[in-house]
Amino acid sequence: MHKAAIKFMHGRKAVYGAEGGLAFSRGAAMAEITITDTITVAGSTTANDIERLLAQEDIDAAILIGGKIYRQKWAVTENSMTYDTETGVCEGSMTLQGFRVSVKG
Repeated sequence: MHKAAIKFMHGRKAVYGAEGGLAFSRGAAMAEITITDTITVAGSTTANDIERLLAQEDIDAAILIGGKIYRQKWAVTENSMTYDTETGVCEGSMTLQGFRVSVKG
């Protein structure tokens, strides 16, 4: 089972002048994906490569939202896993962050 959530942070700030609020600035747009994964302890065919995560390498990942694919290189900013040897199941979550999200239709 795989679950994912995506959050877009646009970095926009209010711009004020003598007359009050004037507009919103353009900020450094960023996206964050949180993936929750349940796999057997025997292994996974997804991007759960622990050596790459420990080396802090960026990973190429995509997420499908509203019929559009968001794909790019992402920095893994958080990763946690729990193992249950009795049931043979590994559960974990991974948080990915990136700039300049590209959209393919």
